[in-house]
Amino acid sequence: MASLRDDVADLQRRLEASAQAARELPHREQSLHIVFGFMQRFLDLHLELVDAVEDRLVLASSAGTADDHRAAPEDLDGVALSAYRDVHGLAVQ
Repeated sequence: MASLRDDVADLQRRLEASAQAARELPHREQSLHIVFGFMQRFLDLHLELVDAVEDRLVLASSAGTADDHRAAPEDLDGVALSAYRDVHGLAVQ
């Protein structure tokens, strides 16, 4: 999870640099800022998922069930896991 967090931080830095560069393109600045806003929210969503997984792992570890790190098919922080499966094509085993 730390590696994913580092990757997201790197992408956020690049996104910020791109937003700064967009100021030099006045004819495209508005549309670029729409895209950058979307990308920032998308990266924030990834960080929320990392937080939820880390919280679940801490709970499992403190309950003595660290060996079973699979999330239950209910939800994490109110978001149905089926939504993650549908969007990302992942299977929760």
